[in-house]
Amino acid sequence: MKEGKLAQIITKDDLNVQPSSTWQETETYTLAKAYIAIGEGKIDNAVGLLERENGRVTKLQLKRSQVRFLIVLSICYLTQNQSQLAEERLLKAINLGATSGSVQILREFAHHRDLYQCLASLRTHVALDRSQQAFVDKILSNGLKESRKLDSIVSEREVEILAKLGDGGSDKFIARQLGLSEHGVRYHLKNIYRKLAVH
Repeated sequence: MKEGKLAQIITKDDLNVQPSSTWQETETYTLAKAYIAIGEGKIDNAVGLLERENGRVTKLQLKRSQVRFLIVLSICYLTQNQSQLAEERLLKAINLGATSGSVQILREFAHHRDLYQCLASLRTHVALDRSQQAFVDKILSNGLKESRKLDSIVSEREVEILAKLGDGGSDKFIARQLGLSEHGVRYHLKNIYRKLAVH
């Protein structure tokens, strides 16, 4: 599915965070909104959203959410040719990742060429401690092995499921609404979380 088609199916307003939303749901909605904005070419909107949400999760000490937001921010800043801001956000993600053991989160983004190059640049030009160096090396080695590109665009069915999830539906409710099995809903949710790099 093309990014433009995704924007026609679902808008940022379709992904409203409810007061009862869990931090995982809030993280998923935030990343989905950011990806929609990026797909629409509204990088500044994505940056504003991610910076705001990163401040919120920092206060809540949700380190893994911080790492994800910081990585996507780095990619946004790289897209805007703001390499210094990209490196600052990526260095924060490395620091948090090394202390919280969030290697898998950064590995999920290792296929992104510009991010990979930024990581390699940080590895050679910034004084990292041993744990940070080991952390970056794990990510870089995974990026070398990774030959496929992760499809970060969700399918039409996944968009439908995400919208129903946003309405507060359970797996069983979503399955009934869309004519799927609960197992099928969980399968699609797993793919959505993988594509949005959340758990």
